[in-house]
Amino acid sequence: GDQEGQSGESGNGPNEEASEQGDSSAESPQQHEKPASDRPKEGHREVQENQKGITFANLFGQHLMGATEVTVQDPYIRMFHQLRNFSEFLELLIGQKKAEDEISVRLRTGKDEIAPERQEENLTKVADYVRGHGIHLEWEFDDLLHDRSIETDTGWKIILGRGLDIFQRYDSRDAFNPANRMQETRGCKGFGITFVRQEV
Repeated sequence: GDQEGQSGESGNGPNEEASEQGDSSAESPQQHEKPASDRPKEGHREVQENQKGITFANLFGQHLMGATEVTVQDPYIRMFHQLRNFSEFLELLIGQKKAEDEISVRLRTGKDEIAPERQEENLTKVADYVRGHGIHLEWEFDDLLHDRSIETDTGWKIILGRGLDIFQRYDSRDAFNPANRMQETRGCKGFGITFVRQEV
């Protein structure tokens, strides 16, 4: 229950000291590798209904590090809150990369049958905003989509049970509500997420 939200923390303090006292060769390649606890892992995780402390960064931020091509497949990037979640996903990529690096993002989603022009207009706005930060966004519509996933050119496939729409509703019009800026203060919908390592 409560420990789920803390899974991003490293809990192996003594082991980190031991690794420094090992082979003292100055050219040891291990010095440039991340500790095992910091490396992204395969596996499955369940997030409970109403759980807080969850962010895109602590869910899958590590799995996106170093990627230059990312494909997001989510049939429901249509309504305002869904587009906002997708925009926050792109902000995570911006925050994790070096300023000079560029990332190509391809979104595959379903077309909004009620307001397709507004959906296209909002996606264009998002693309315009992130372009100046090294994110090149393209999208395509596929009304036969069912699966929800993120794939990277570094070999990770992240299977999202609910897509990016993992947060419960909050008042996005209230500028003073921390939930507008801090994902960790939002309640979550219950969902599962699976991390699969693929051949590159």
